[in-house]
Amino acid sequence: MKKEEKVAEFLREEGYNVSAEDILIGQFVPGFLQNFITFVPKYVFLAYNDKEFFVIGTNVWKGTPDKNKLRSYSLNEVDIKLKNALLNGKLVLTFNDGKKEKYRIFKLNFASFASRNFKKALEHFNR
Repeated sequence: MKKEEKVAEFLREEGYNVSAEDILIGQFVPGFLQNFITFVPKYVFLAYNDKEFFVIGTNVWKGTPDKNKLRSYSLNEVDIKLKNALLNGKLVLTFNDGKKEKYRIFKLNFASFASRNFKKALEHFNR
């Protein structure tokens, strides 16, 4: 089972309607590391549906979704911008209070739907 399918199953168990095509694999980028590529990524999963956006932290050792690290945001309270870069994508969440979170999205990832899902998300968030 691919990572995206595991995450979609995890979200369905939590009561959210999300498909495997709506899952992105990424890495949180703290402000002071914005211009650097970190070689040992700590995975984070990003998912969306018509009403909500999800940030799912992972278990450090297994890289599986962690129930205690699930955050859900209404699309009314967060603005999402996804930019296409050469080797990865850059996703920025801007909250109503002005706070920003930045993520590096993997466009290619072994045993995943990363490239196809990235293209779909790019179309979705850059209308």
